[in-house]
Amino acid sequence: MTAPSSDLDKTTAVLRVDGVSVDYDGLTALRDAELTVRPGEVTAIFGESGSGKSVLFRCLTGLERPTRGRIYIHDQDLYATTEQKRLGLLRHLGVAHQTGALLKSLSVFENILLPLRELGGVSLNTAQRRVDELVERFKLDDFARLFPAQLSLGLVKRVALARALALEPQILVCDDIFLGLTWSDQLKIFDLFADLSQSRQTSIVVLTPAPEVALKVGGRLVILDRGRVIASGRPDDIMRLADPAVERVFHSHLRAFEVGAVLPGRHGDRTPSEPEALT
Repeated sequence: MTAPSSDLDKTTAVLRVDGVSVDYDGLTALRDAELTVRPGEVTAIFGESGSGKSVLFRCLTGLERPTRGRIYIHDQDLYATTEQKRLGLLRHLGVAHQTGALLKSLSVFENILLPLRELGGVSLNTAQRRVDELVERFKLDDFARLFPAQLSLGLVKRVALARALALEPQILVCDDIFLGLTWSDQLKIFDLFADLSQSRQTSIVVLTPAPEVALKVGGRLVILDRGRVIASGRPDDIMRLADPAVERVFHSHLRAFEVGAVLPGRHGDRTPSEPEALT
């Protein structure tokens, strides 16, 4: 069962997944996936391990060609084109990996500079000014000359996001970017996403196995289970769904989190509903 989605207008989509399936040796890892993302929309894709999240992430980011179906960026098929045009489409996409995927031999400044130097087609002075802006925005001034091994996990994720935004993409795709972060660091990223979507109309897709993150970050929520989309809609609509599959996959996990969040040692003894000043 799927929550109401009549407000989705495919003609305004910046990113669209149309009936995408991925097969491996006769096994289907992703089946008939559908997704529509509009300008300025934040979409959370929730799924447990084995749900097809990682497969969908690879398809969205140009790393894996679907067995069937199509993926469109600005109404252009990502895979039914030349390699040069595909790379051009992918420049509309910023990608932040769950591990950060920073190059260990490069400083924070150099990691953020990398896509501008390799793909940006801009002068070195212009690229460096852009990095300076991102360093200031992400409050990385004190860490710009450090290397990834010298950073906390929260800082690694901030650098990864800064690098993903270096080319000023219209779409940001994040693979479990909240993994391992304190609640304080998560809140900072929530605020960043809100600013990007509202003031810059950046479309954001967040893939996560954490139900509380999916509810907090997403203006639209998609639930994957065993390679299928079993629900899609606004979070409030999803929460009202009385569907056995959604109950098993999502609601039960959310209740378990809510119980665990009030136990000592979770999120610094702070529940997600408690306010915390951001610095």
